[in-house]
Amino acid sequence: MKEYSLKSYYRSCRVRCREAGIPESALGWLFCEKLDCGLAELSILMRDKQLSRDWVRAFEELFMRLIQGEPVQYILGRAWFWGLTLKVNPDVLIPRPETEQLLELALRYCAEDAKVLDCCTGSGAIALALKIQRPDASIHASDLSAAALEVAKGNASDLQLELEFYQCDLFPENGIKFDLIVSNPPYVSQAEYEELEAVIKDNEPQMALLSGNEGLDHILRILELAPSHLAEEGVLCLEHGEKQQQKIIQEAVSEGWEVEFAGQDLADKDRFLVLKYNHHNQRR
Repeated sequence: MKEYSLKSYYRSCRVRCREAGIPESALGWLFCEKLDCGLAELSILMRDKQLSRDWVRAFEELFMRLIQGEPVQYILGRAWFWGLTLKVNPDVLIPRPETEQLLELALRYCAEDAKVLDCCTGSGAIALALKIQRPDASIHASDLSAAALEVAKGNASDLQLELEFYQCDLFPENGIKFDLIVSNPPYVSQAEYEELEAVIKDNEPQMALLSGNEGLDHILRILELAPSHLAEEGVLCLEHGEKQQQKIIQEAVSEGWEVEFAGQDLADKDRFLVLKYNHHNQRR
C-alpha cells in the first residue's frame, strides 16, 4: 500500500492553504487532531512519519472543507477558551481571544458566592469559565437561541458543572438580583456585517453577530433593562465594537450608569466597559 511522507504532504497542504488564504494555524490544528498529537509533537513526527493512503483520503475530506472556508473549529466540532475544550457548531459563535479578556475583567468583580448572569451566552464559554474559577458563585446563563442553549448545556454536562440556563430575550424573569452581569452581545452593524470576512459571514450565526443599523440595538436594550436585574452594588461588564465605546458611555451616563472601567483589547482597540448603576439617582 502506498504511503505518504507527513512532511511532504503537510507542505503541499500548506501551499494550498496559502493559495486559499487560510492561516497555517488552522491547518496545524487539523493535523494535530487527526494525528492525536500536540503542535510540538507534530514537528517531531515530521521527521519520519509516514501516512497511509486511507489516512490521507480521510484527511482530504476535512481539508477540502477547510480550504473552502469552513472554520476549523466547526470542522472539529470544538473550540478552546480559557483552557477549556468546548463543543461548537454553526449555532454558536466561535469564542474569540478578546472574550478571554472580558472574562478576566469579570473575574475582578466576581466575589465568592456572587450571583452572576452571562447574558447572550452562546456556547456557554464565559459562564463555564466563571464557574471553574468561582465554584462558589451561582452562575446563570441566558440566550434567545434554543439551539445555542443546547450547545451550552452540553458543554456544562461535559465539564460536570451546574449552571442555570434560560431561553429568553436578554434577561430571565426569575426575580434574582445579580451581583454581576457579563455580556458579549451581538454588536456588529449592518454595514460592518456586509464587509465581514466570508469565513465568518458564511458560517457563524447572524443572530449572534448583527445588532441593527449601528450595531447597538442589543447593548442599548441591556443598558435600559439591566438595572432592574442588578443588585444595588452590582456591576455590568460589556464587550462591544471597537468604534462604539464613546457612544455607549454617552448613552449609559444619560441612563444613570457610572463608568467603572473602559478598556482596550490586545490590539489596543476600545473593547470593554464596566458600568455601575446609580440606583439612588434613577431617572425612570
